[in-house]
Formats: sequence, C-alpha cells, structure tokens
Amino acid sequence: MYWIRSAIKSSFLTQTRLIKIPQRLIETNKKVLKVAEELEFLLGRQPTTAELSEAAEVTSSQMSRCAEANNLICGSLDESLVNSFKPGEKSKDTLHSTVGENAETEEMAIDHSYERGNLIATMRRYLTPHQVDLIMLRYGLVDAKVLPHGFSGPLTIAKISHLVGLKPHKVRSQIHNGLRQMKHLVTNEDGLGEFSL
Repeated sequence: MYWIRSAIKSSFLTQTRLIKIPQRLIETNKKVLKVAEELEFLLGRQPTTAELSEAAEVTSSQMSRCAEANNLICGSLDESLVNSFKPGEKSKDTLHSTVGENAETEEMAIDHSYERGNLIATMRRYLTPHQVDLIMLRYGLVDAKVLPHGFSGPLTIAKISHLVGLKPHKVRSQIHNGLRQMKHLVTNEDGLGEFSL
C-alpha cells in the first residue's frame, strides 16, 4: 500500500508549484527542516551547518542546493504588475507587455536571419521546390511582400490550398512528407552538414 501513498505524494508535489522542483530536493529539504527543528529543541540554539548536515545525513552542498531551490521566487509573465506607489489600483500591464515582444537585439535578429536562411537552403537542397514552398507558406518563412494582400505570417492549410490551387488534403500530404524527410535528415545527421536543430 505504500506505493499508493508515494504516488499521491509525488503527484501532489509535482502539481502544486509553478516551477517544478525535483521531488528528491523537496524531500531532502523537508528532512533537513525536521532535523533542524529537533536539533534546535535539543541544543537550545540554532544548529550549525556542519551539525545539521551530519544529523540529517546529507552533504552541505546538498543542503545548499535544496535551500536554493526552495527559495526561488516563482512568477508568471501573465501576472499583473503591482504599482507600489498606488497599492489599490489594478494595472493592466503584465511583465510580458513591459518586457515587450520586440526586445530582440540586432545580434539576435542577424542570428535568426542566418538560421532562417540556413534552414531554407537545407530544405531546397533535400526537398522538391513544391514542398519547400508549401512548408515556407505554412510556417511563415515567406516574405510578406511576396504574398498577395490579406496573406501574411504562418498560413492555415485552407489558405495555402486556396493560394496554390490544390485541395487541402494534397497540401497537408506534401507538407507532411517534406517534414518527414527533414526529420529523417535531422535524426540521422548524415547528409545534413552544417544544419542542425
């Protein structure tokens, strides 16, 4: 019956935190806290780290890792920001909107451009031109200036089929086959050369 209790405890521990801390760290920290409480009662003072690690049968590095993990401050990008100067006022701003989606540096933009070009060159090397075009349309790799008015970014299968004049199941099949070939190349890494995910 112990496995049922263990499974329930494990499930509870992994579902109650925003950021998952390994269960062994939580268990070790609980053990250390319990031993610390007992030692404090017996000694009449706060136990030293050496006394605590010896009594709990854990190393000092394990104790510090547990303490670090449990002292992490968890937050969410969707959480509303609180203005400390106006405590009663609710803000519509979130951390995500404050940081901004356009926080990409020039170096990151160059890296993304290079990787995008590398990906497209690799697809052109191993796939048919038709498959490359469909994949680029599906995942928004086509420059918006090239697309007709009203089409931009990643397109749905329906929009792609309307744009290229194929039935949706044919478009889906072509995209699926191309992605499967690319996946095969990435997993084998034989003919891939400089491209890697």
